[in-house]
Parts: sequence; structure tokens; C-alpha cells
Amino acid sequence: MQFLKIWFILSAMLILVLMPCIVENQQILERTGEKYTVRAKTVEVRNTKKGRVTFLRGGVTITHGPAVITSQCGRAIEARDVAILEGGVHIVDGETIMSSQTAEYYRGEKKALLRGFVRIEDERQLVQADEVVYHRDSRIAVATGSVSFKDKVNDMNVEGGKGTYYFEEDRGIMEESPVLIASGEERILITAQTMETFTKQGKALVTGDVRVYQGDVVATCDTLVYMSRDETATLLGKPVITENENRMESASLTLEFTNRKLKRAVLISGAQAFYRISEQETNEVSGDEMIVDFEEGKVSQVTVSGSAKGTYHMKPKGE
Repeated sequence: MQFLKIWFILSAMLILVLMPCIVENQQILERTGEKYTVRAKTVEVRNTKKGRVTFLRGGVTITHGPAVITSQCGRAIEARDVAILEGGVHIVDGETIMSSQTAEYYRGEKKALLRGFVRIEDERQLVQADEVVYHRDSRIAVATGSVSFKDKVNDMNVEGGKGTYYFEEDRGIMEESPVLIASGEERILITAQTMETFTKQGKALVTGDVRVYQGDVVATCDTLVYMSRDETATLLGKPVITENENRMESASLTLEFTNRKLKRAVLISGAQAFYRISEQETNEVSGDEMIVDFEEGKVSQVTVSGSAKGTYHMKPKGE
């Protein structure tokens, strides 16, 4: 009988411990260190086997130092020191603004894991992706899945599968299938293995199997430096440019654009060109320096200087 009484008392205590506590309107939870508060219209606290979990519904607002996080609902898991948020997540951290469908915020690490239509931006840069891990202290965003770095200052966009953006340095690295797009009167399209962008300089450093496309013009090389403000692309490492059957190459090649439309190619050191004059006529020229002018995406003029040599080829009729 005594055993049954003890069992009944213990059972009642267990029920009380596990019974959820529901608080209407607002509840504020404060932590030691940098001020950390959690607010919601309805807060339900449950003691589980894995620790205390706080369920938040309606007007969820988490404040951690200068950062303010809002969402429709979520839960805070005390043992993991994490808040899991859902529905219209919005984060303002100084000049950096973030949004996503869901997010996990780790208080101790000052880290946010954002998923679903993620946007992170300041006045100079916009990062978009399927998923981003953002570190507040270093202002580094590691993005995966349909990643886009949009340079607002220089009107330059880099897309790819995986990238890291350093907001403090205004620098980004795209490592998986990167594509650089610059639009104006025409569109410049650049592909490579790796791209690094520098917003302050308006520069992109492109490496590994580099290809530049615009209309019928294709340029290839090992390394390329694109300067958005100057509208130039300098190609190094076996640079070659082709336009239909016309082909030009040299040790160094610079493409010059006007409103993103190719106007000129400057070839320096060991410049060679093979271009067609007509169906039966072709020219092969070489020199120290070569300037190739373009009109509407076609080679219009080739000027050679320094040790210039030329060979005229006439194809016999009927061939």
C-alpha cells in the first residue's frame, strides 16, 4: 500500500514536470552576456527528455545584441542553444538585411542557417541562394544551390552552385560552375572553374578553362581579369579569340567594350591572325602588336605593327 502511494506521488510529479506552460501575449527570455530576448504572442514551454523547448507562435521577435530576427512561428531548444524559425524569416543585423523561408539561429556561435529563397544584402552587394550559412561576427556568407552574387555598384552578376561572400571585404568567391554576366547594349558571358569578385575595385579574377561569349565571338584563355568600370577583359595564358572562321591569338589579349558591346581586341607579343576576306580569299598576318576592330560583332579591320608579316591566300575557283 505504501508503495502504491509513493508511485502515485511520483507519477503526479512527473505529469506536472512534463505539463506544458502556455503564456498568452508576450514572454521575454533574457540570457547572460550580450542581451538576448525572445518575444511572441503565445509562448508554450515544455520540459522534454531532451531538455526544455519553448514553442513560439505569432509575431516572433528575437533580439541578440544589434541583430533583430522576426518570423511567424518557431521554437527555441535550450539544450542546443538554437532557435528554429519558420514563415517569413527576416533578419536585420546592422547594415546587413537577410530573409528566407526558414532559419536556425545559434546564439552561442552567432550563426544563422537560412533556407529557401535566401537573400542577404547590404548597400553594395546582394547574395541569393537556396541555402546560406551566415556568420555574424565575420560577416561571411557560405551559399549553396542556385547561388547569385549581384554587385549593385558595378552592375555585375556572378552565378554558380557554391560560393562564399565576405561582406566585410566586399569580396566573393564562386567555386562551382561559375558564370559572370554583365549586361548593357549587349551581354558579356564568361564561364570558368573559379571566379573571385572585388566590389570596391569593380574587378573579377577568373581562372581555369576561361571562355568569353558575345554573339559569334568566343575568346578562351587560362586566366582573365575583368574590369567592369573600364569595360575591359585582359586574357592571359594561351589567349585565343575567334569570330566564325576568323582566328587571332597572342601572349596577351585585351578585349575592349562600350556599354558591354565588343569594339576592339588588342593583341600584344607574338600576335597572329587568320581571317577571311571573302569565300575565296583569306589573310594570314603576324606582328608584335595587333588591333582588331569589331562592328556589330564582326571583324571589320585588322591593324598590325612591329615586325609585321602577311600572307594572302587565294582559293582556286571550283574548290
